[in-house]
Order: sequence, then structure tokens, then C-alpha cells
Amino acid sequence: MIQVILGLFLLAFGLWGVFDSWNYILDFFNGVAPLIMIVVGILSISLYLIGPENLKKFNKEEDA
Repeated sequence: MIQVILGLFLLAFGLWGVFDSWNYILDFFNGVAPLIMIVVGILSISLYLIGPENLKKFNKEEDA
């Protein structure tokens, strides 16, 4: 559940940062940090939705 909360939090602040500081993209942290937060948020949500059970099943099928 923490992954979903963290993912949504980072996604929201990342999108807000991109739209809020669009004119300041030349500044590294204003331009790149929100994009990194979006990617980490999406990754966090996707890993939660995949779940550790499905990853274990995938690894067992790959070994066979």
C-alpha cells in the first residue's frame, strides 16, 4: 500500500513540477527532478500491481 501512496504522491508532484516550471527547464533540478519523480511513481505503482507473487511465478517459469 505504501508503494501506491508513494507512487501517487511522486506522480502528482512530478506533474505539478513539470507544468509549474515549464519555462525553467534549463535549470537542471526544475526540469529533470519532476520527470524522475514521475518515472519513479509509475515504477512504484506498476511494481505494486505486478506483485511479488507474480514475479516469483515468472522466475519459476523462466528457470524451467
